[in-house]
Amino acid sequence: MVLTQTAMPNRSRRMVRVGEQRRGIAAVSAALCIVTLIIGSFGLMGCSSGGTYPIDPEDVAGNIPPVETFFGPEATAVVAGQTVSVGRSFAQIQGGEPVAIGFELREGAIDDLPNPPFDQPGVYISPLPQQVFALVPFRAFAMSDWSGHSPVGIGDVPHVHPVALLQPPQPNAPPFDPERTPVAPAEVPAGYIPATQVPAVGNGAIAPGIGIAYEYPAAPQLQPGWNTIATNYFFYNGHMNGIGMGATYDFLRSRASASLDIAQPQVYPRAGWYPTRNSVTYDPVKRVHVFKLDNFVRAQNVL
Repeated sequence: MVLTQTAMPNRSRRMVRVGEQRRGIAAVSAALCIVTLIIGSFGLMGCSSGGTYPIDPEDVAGNIPPVETFFGPEATAVVAGQTVSVGRSFAQIQGGEPVAIGFELREGAIDDLPNPPFDQPGVYISPLPQQVFALVPFRAFAMSDWSGHSPVGIGDVPHVHPVALLQPPQPNAPPFDPERTPVAPAEVPAGYIPATQVPAVGNGAIAPGIGIAYEYPAAPQLQPGWNTIATNYFFYNGHMNGIGMGATYDFLRSRASASLDIAQPQVYPRAGWYPTRNSVTYDPVKRVHVFKLDNFVRAQNVL
């Protein structure tokens, strides 16, 4: 076959050159799109027509602040001359904000601890780690262990009550005037009333050195046959001093999980972050029952 070269008119040659330029531009555009897709995670413009898609810096791997976990000193008890672990407080912080505070109760501790008399708890203290002090007003956990308390049919089952405290337990003695100081209505969450007005509380209305309990009458721990978790508040010298949690022995042994919302007051006693959820779970790796307060909100109205 003989190949013959035929001369093109000038107009035809110009059309060929334009077509070649357009194909070149299209190839470059496609290459740019491929490169953009590859490095798009660094926030460059996307390839779709009509807009850009900025990447949130916190979505880029490595930029999300880690959750840091800190532990307080271990709460212990002396049993038959031997020191046994009860558990320890903890705090989790992410990006300068609180994620959770709580208490890890060692599995088996409820079996190892001495059996307290009816209506008289054993109390074990674990201060919170200092890393969280600048964020939340809470300073310690008091874990109270009960063989039971009155009234019969509600509080008379073995259970525990960890309480997140704004201050450590104070010196106390009857007639418990600081514990009985009236509380301004704005400082009491809606629906909560003094435990002295709740027959189901029995002798647990006053926690010496901690405060008077305020209860929500429909709370689980106030119902006949209680066998789950609990939540309440404590007030000392007329102001919030603690958020109470709780669980029965049977609930803990079942390794079940449960959570309760925590109602908030209109006015807070101190600046900082306050939890809105109370949960109890079991960690099979660490073999601890985790009492956790989380879903924090920052106090807006402070005394």
